[in-house]
Amino acid sequence: MPTKHIDDNIWKKVTNKTLDMVIQTKMMLKENEMLQILIMVGLNRISENDVHQYLLQKKSKSKSTAG
Repeated sequence: MPTKHIDDNIWKKVTNKTLDMVIQTKMMLKENEMLQILIMVGLNRISENDVHQYLLQKKSKSKSTAG
């Protein structure tokens, strides 16, 4: 599996979502499995508009922290 950096804040959300799903389903689920599920669902649902909105937010945040 390729190694990629995942932002600490995002990884914390993956960890929390994994714990929530383990509690709700009462089934074991590893963080890497949860990450794969999140990626697959995201790949199936993401739109060009979603990416555009993300990039606009990112650009807006970088401007507000720079100045």
